[in-house]
Amino acid sequence: MSEGKRSKLRLVGYVFCAIVFTYILFKRPLIVSHNTQAPLLSDDASQGEKGKSVAGSLHGIDVSHDQGKVNWTSVAHSDIKFVYLKATDGMTYQDPDFKANSDALAQINDSAERIWVGAYHFFEAEDDPAKQAQNFLLSLADNNLTLAPMIDVEITRGVPADEIKKRLKTLLKIIEESTGCKPVLYSYGDFWKANIGEGFNEYPFWLADYDGAMTVPDGLKNLVLWQHSETGHVEGINGHVDLDIVVDEARLKDIKCHGKKEVK
Repeated sequence: MSEGKRSKLRLVGYVFCAIVFTYILFKRPLIVSHNTQAPLLSDDASQGEKGKSVAGSLHGIDVSHDQGKVNWTSVAHSDIKFVYLKATDGMTYQDPDFKANSDALAQINDSAERIWVGAYHFFEAEDDPAKQAQNFLLSLADNNLTLAPMIDVEITRGVPADEIKKRLKTLLKIIEESTGCKPVLYSYGDFWKANIGEGFNEYPFWLADYDGAMTVPDGLKNLVLWQHSETGHVEGINGHVDLDIVVDEARLKDIKCHGKKEVK
C-alpha cells in the first residue's frame, strides 16, 4: 500500500473517531457518581414499569419484629423523619422488639438527631375491642412516643362490616380518651370502602397504595400519610421495610402528640 493511501486511511479514521466522540459527548446522558455506597433510602418498586418517584420531604417507615435488629443510628442518618413501631396485635400479642426499638429511638432523640416516633396496634376484627385497647395501652405506658397511636385495620376474619365498624369505634374511643390523642387509622382503599367508610373521617387516615400513585377512594377525608411501598430499603435495616410519606405537611400537627398534650 502506498504512503498516500495510508495517509488517506489515517485521515478517514481520525474523522470517524471524531464523529463517534462528538456523538457520545452530546447525545448520551452524563452520569456522575458522588457516592459509591448503597443509597440510604430506596425502593425496589421504583425499578419496575409502574414505579414513580415520590415527591415530598418528610419520609418515614413502619417497623415490627419482622425487620429484626435495627441500627437506629444508621436510620437516623438517612432521610427518615418518622417511625411507627408495631406494639400489639389483638387482645394479647405484644411485639417482642417494640420496647427495644422504642428505647433505642429515645436515645437517638436525646442526641442531635430527631425522629418522630409512634406505635401501632393490629386490629383483629373478631376480638373484644376493649381488651384490644387494654393490650395496646399497656404497651404504650412508659414509652417516649411523640406521634398519635395508629390502628391498622385490614382484615375481616369473616366479621360483617357493620360489626367491624362498631368494634372499631369502641376501640378508637377508648384509645383517644386514655391518651388524649386522636388515633390514626391505617388501611388500603378497597378495605376502607367495604368495611370502614365515611363515618370514620374524623380520624387522620394512612393509606396503603403501592401502584406508584395514590388512588384515593371517593369520600375519604383527612388523608395525612401514604404508605407507597412494602419493598423499601433503608440504611440500618436488613431486608425490606415499608416506606411512608406525609401527604399533607401542613396537617402533620394532627398526628403529633404525646400523652395529654400536643407535641410542639
